Amino acid sequence: MEVDELYKSMLDSGIVPDHVLFFVLMKKYPKGHELQLAYMILQAIAKNGCGFDPSMLAFSASLNSTVDLEREIETLLEEIVRSNLNLANVAFSVFISALCEEGRTDYALVCMDKMVRVGCVPLLFTYNSLIKCLCQEGLFEDAESLIDIMQVRGVDPDQATYLIMVNEHCKRSDWVSAFDILDQMEERGLRPYVAIYDTIIRCLSREKRIYEAEELFKRMLKSGVDPDEVVYMTMIDGYSKNGKAIEARQLFDK
Repeated sequence: MEVDELYKSMLDSGIVPDHVLFFVLMKKYPKGHELQLAYMILQAIAKNGCGFDPSMLAFSASLNSTVDLEREIETLLEEIVRSNLNLANVAFSVFISALCEEGRTDYALVCMDKMVRVGCVPLLFTYNSLIKCLCQEGLFEDAESLIDIMQVRGVDPDQATYLIMVNEHCKRSDWVSAFDILDQMEERGLRPYVAIYDTIIRCLSREKRIYEAEELFKRMLKSGVDPDEVVYMTMIDGYSKNGKAIEARQLFDK
């Protein structure tokens, strides 16, 4: 209730919601309500950001199906594009992220293409949502192709982009591909942050490859990345579960 009241207070004060707020609210709403939440955010963008009342559009009296909801979202998007292209970037990102959360990758990709055609510039957040969606479906080559496309468009992948891919590879116990991502980052001059190392170390430990996990931990230290409590505990847990109690104790004492 407090979140709803705060959101209403924000809108009453004229604040225009963005994709970050959508992501925060999405954690509060039950799974399966992403499109309804996106619709709510887009209405607020239209009203507070573009200066028109969404209720004046020719919407149906009630939303009886997902198709009705999608049609009305698309109508809202068209009006936002006409009113403010910068806010349209945000509005499209919210809609695409909602589709990704519902696992509707094909539709999300179609919306991305439409977004570009009408002159909008996809946000890094938008690309990352799609990359995560593709990786979750095991479409890693498509995710790599999308990274190439975003770079051509002038958007560089960030640490979150690579963490998404590493995390999904590790979920499939594909630590070899996770290492490839790590190497790619270093070749591009990016120093992987500690969460990426932690994810791969956790995967290696789970696969009983404690030697490789230990070597990666050393590689992390050598590269100048400061370990945090999480990666220390991951390494200690890996030692403990792989018959290296002495090493676990020594690392714990540090």
